[in-house]
Amino acid sequence: MNFKGRKEIKYGIEEVEEAALEISQEILSSTSEYLPAVLPSLDTHLSLRAAHLRALAEHLRATFPPLSTKTMWRLLTDAEKCHAARAVWTVREAHLRHRQEGEEGALEVIIPELLAPDDDMGGSDPIRTWFLRYIGSIEDLIPKAKHAMVEKTSKGRYEKVTMAKMDAEANDIVLAALMKAWDFRVRSVKLYRLDKPGVDSNGIMNKTTGLLPPWTSGTDILQALSVHHEVSVAMIKTLWGPRLASDLEGKEVIERVAEQLVGLAEACCRGFEERSSWCEQQSEDGEGTLQEGITIKERYIAQRGGWIKPLAELGMPEKAYQLAEKWQDYRTLVELCSEEIIRIEASQKDLSNATSNREAMERENAELAHTKKQTIERMEAYFDKFGEVYAIEMYEYLVENGQLQKLLNGFENWRETYLTRFLRSSRRYAKLSWIHDVGLGEYALAADTLLEVATEQEEDQWNKKVELSIGKLAKIAAMGYLDEQSVRSIDSELELVDIQNRVYEAVKVIGKTSIDTDGAVQIGLEKYAGGTLTSKKRAGCRELWKRAFARAVEGKVMGVEELADLLTLVDSDDEGTSLLLGAERGEEFYWALRALSLGGLPLERRKFTEKTIWRRCFLRDKYTYLPPAGWTPPSSP
Repeated sequence: MNFKGRKEIKYGIEEVEEAALEISQEILSSTSEYLPAVLPSLDTHLSLRAAHLRALAEHLRATFPPLSTKTMWRLLTDAEKCHAARAVWTVREAHLRHRQEGEEGALEVIIPELLAPDDDMGGSDPIRTWFLRYIGSIEDLIPKAKHAMVEKTSKGRYEKVTMAKMDAEANDIVLAALMKAWDFRVRSVKLYRLDKPGVDSNGIMNKTTGLLPPWTSGTDILQALSVHHEVSVAMIKTLWGPRLASDLEGKEVIERVAEQLVGLAEACCRGFEERSSWCEQQSEDGEGTLQEGITIKERYIAQRGGWIKPLAELGMPEKAYQLAEKWQDYRTLVELCSEEIIRIEASQKDLSNATSNREAMERENAELAHTKKQTIERMEAYFDKFGEVYAIEMYEYLVENGQLQKLLNGFENWRETYLTRFLRSSRRYAKLSWIHDVGLGEYALAADTLLEVATEQEEDQWNKKVELSIGKLAKIAAMGYLDEQSVRSIDSELELVDIQNRVYEAVKVIGKTSIDTDGAVQIGLEKYAGGTLTSKKRAGCRELWKRAFARAVEGKVMGVEELADLLTLVDSDDEGTSLLLGAERGEEFYWALRALSLGGLPLERRKFTEKTIWRRCFLRDKYTYLPPAGWTPPSSP
């Protein structure tokens, strides 16, 4: 096939692009009249087609003005598929040499499913037919690579080692095709004049706006990659064990599948990164494509650690670290290091309880201590290498796993920078932030944080009192002396807590002797408000009182309005027991008004609550005598 033409003949750029795409497809599908129909070696035929595709690209580059990026991208895609198909053929030949007579490989099962009944270009050989004519649809073959396993196992029970061999062959097919395509793309972007948008070292294009989606990361391929990894991990866990040592063939196959997990994890990361990047750049395609990108990104972040961490579990921790570093999976780096330290500490504990050879124990313990030291140094190095993004993942991991002492006291070199910003970034960490601030000598900030936590976040009454008390001490420490005016708001909150605590002390026995909170509420209702709130007309007030009493009996913080409802909706029996420890029956209204004066409610709500308290107070007494009209009290003597 000769691309050298007469230079004096000029063509429009649209005609050139159309012709180039047509020629490329003819080469890819072996339908060009300038290609031999068959050659003795299919590998030679694939190599010839790859050479012709390169010659076409070189001719276009040397003879014509730059073609559109869309056209060059499609031409590069055709060339990638040709090289990927050749890599798959090489895998097939390698497995064929080790296959037993009559044993079918993965391609022998998959490819007939992809062909129409009348496809016989390869002379009744579907494998040759597909490689001659249909390599342009290699993206349809890859997702089916493990269908051979499904097909075989559905026909009967297969030995686990045989299934592992089939699994390994399917992995080889997928990895050979995709890795070859990405590698070829990196080496060929300049030839195809795509070096201006550029491609990174992983074969992912930097700018893909308006381009067709990369065939290497179609949604079917992404799903297949994820399933391949999951199946291979399950296969290894099924066969891995002491019995494998005596089965040399099984051991060799499983070790090979384990090594393939590195490539599968790499391919999963590349594919998901590539697809999400492409979707994010297709703003003209509408919300559907952009949303697809968001979904893929979320799935990628959620699954990425599950692809990488099994490598460490299978004795390849350095590979796991390398992949996590490469793909900037900081959470996985944190988990790998932290779980390694947990494993080491568990081993050290077991050693301390062992009674075996003392010298061997000391030697093993020294090795564990050295490994632990190296892991800690690795964690600290990541702080220097990746900075705050890594630090945030580390701190979140420590919070989630309750390692709060390590959070506040560990990684001292970055405590005043990354940890300070992390703890102050969200109100979720306020209960830790004030401790950190005290350690830094930031007493005023600690006091403000504690007051905010106590008044806006805290649910437990006792905790609130402690937080307010420490906040008051921090405020005094910040000023250097006691200023009553400055701590007045804290004193008001403490007094309000004290009123609530008196309620809790009066009713806590009910909670301790009841089956649950609902039972305690029912007993409390009968004891304190059975006469007042049993009427159907007061169902709303009854529910308000029950909710407030439930919080009181559990020792939870109540709002001022809740406390007022609890205290003022009680029975008017003067001989009954007061809801406040140390108070007489009837004093509840005074303490409700006192709590209202301390609560800091907005003016309108405060006025409304005050009127409600007084109204209930007036209605509490039973008036049995009403003087007649015109009656005047007698004058005093």
